[in-house]
Amino acid sequence: MRVLVIGGTRNLGPSIVQTLLSHDHAVVVFHRGVTQTEFPRAVEVLHGDRSDLPRLERAVKGRDFEAVVDTTLYNGRDAAAAVNLFRGRISRYIFLSTGQVYLVRRGLTRPFCEDDYSGPLISEPPPDHQFDHENWQYGIDKRAAEDVFHLAAERGFPITVLRLPMVNSERDHFHRIQGYLWRLRDGGPLLIPDREQLPLRHVYGEDVVAAILTCLDRALPAGRAFNISQDETLGLREFLQLLATHESHGRLTLAPTSRQELETAGLLPDCSPFSDPWMSSLTNERSRSELGITYTPVSVYLARIVEHFRTCNFDPPGYLQRTREIELARQKMRSPSEAPYTGNLLIRPFDAADAIAFKTLNEEWIKTYFKLEAKDEATLSDPQRSVIERGGRILIATIDGDSVGCCALLRISEDEFEVAKMAVASGRQGRGIGRRLLHAAIEEARCLRARRLYLETNHVLKPAIQLYESLGFRHLDPTQVSPSPYDRVDVYMELELD
Repeated sequence: MRVLVIGGTRNLGPSIVQTLLSHDHAVVVFHRGVTQTEFPRAVEVLHGDRSDLPRLERAVKGRDFEAVVDTTLYNGRDAAAAVNLFRGRISRYIFLSTGQVYLVRRGLTRPFCEDDYSGPLISEPPPDHQFDHENWQYGIDKRAAEDVFHLAAERGFPITVLRLPMVNSERDHFHRIQGYLWRLRDGGPLLIPDREQLPLRHVYGEDVVAAILTCLDRALPAGRAFNISQDETLGLREFLQLLATHESHGRLTLAPTSRQELETAGLLPDCSPFSDPWMSSLTNERSRSELGITYTPVSVYLARIVEHFRTCNFDPPGYLQRTREIELARQKMRSPSEAPYTGNLLIRPFDAADAIAFKTLNEEWIKTYFKLEAKDEATLSDPQRSVIERGGRILIATIDGDSVGCCALLRISEDEFEVAKMAVASGRQGRGIGRRLLHAAIEEARCLRARRLYLETNHVLKPAIQLYESLGFRHLDPTQVSPSPYDRVDVYMELELD
């Protein structure tokens, strides 16, 4: 197949080109010539700005293509030009869109699925809010391009849309993972916003390339859209801990700081690019089932990216501010109440082998303050059956492989869960592990599309109640809730998830 790649010089481009060649496709690349990239001799290279329609028309005139892979289309005007130029000339047109088309929708909860595209949009942010306005405009313009293609698909234009979240790769021109790596390696504190972080569902660059190749090889319905995203959902701290496990010369010390303070100091987004409020989170069920894509585990692709940067001898652009970051972090750390947690804490999903730890951790606190009840015994004796198989989740906190905490989400209904059986080992309390666990549980509930979390506790557990209150849980009138199966319960709380 003869394929035209529009763009092809930055994050994904070189890998797309090389993979197409390795599968015996003939490749022509059209790009501006701004980014210097050496392509194999078999690749024909054409120069020009794709927004300059006469230039693009002259470049492709007299050339036959069976497919187009468009990596640099950002608005409806250029989409309309592409439809007019290539209609009737090709059998495949693959457009790389963005998860940001969902972020300008109103009333959605993460992770987003393909059917979430249609619906009302949010209002335009004030132009003087530059960051929000630019990101809103990017999502609106990408939607305009998709809308043009959707109309063209109704008339037979062979468009396939791939919606991407943040793409992690060895060639990321935003240097996001490289920036985190450099901060791990220098051993200084890493600044992150102290409020709840969005769930990370990114994608490995090579998985995007594999999806493109699959779409070229298959006859897909015109206008079909696919989210391309990794399987795992991680919190920012969990991601950073995982990254640190692959960087043998690094040390993870987190210094949570208010977002406003970081923005005022001009340190965001470089100090923590994965704290971006305009970061999408996508489901991948459609691409897995219809395209048969198998996604690279996060741990595997992080190991590859870390290995790639072992011999890198240049600093990422955002690293120039590192001295200011460290000074601010040290100021925050002088207050004991704001001292960062530095242990090798990892929060991960429950495994069958965790059943004993789940039971032991919970029995410890229950027997300390109360007595084991029949409902406790039923839940703790077989968490796989009592929680997981009923649509719930269990999170396990570990430090250097030792289980130190746990938290369960019991499914109440399709969009409601109960936070239950949350425990931290007595010797590990007071280090922020419970807060991390509850953050992770809330993020997991959002990924499950929950709209409400409910919990039951007892008034003597004052630190736990204060933690729940600090994360937005509100008290319920005991006379307005269903009776608890536990004798010890006298406090009822809920959290509405937006």
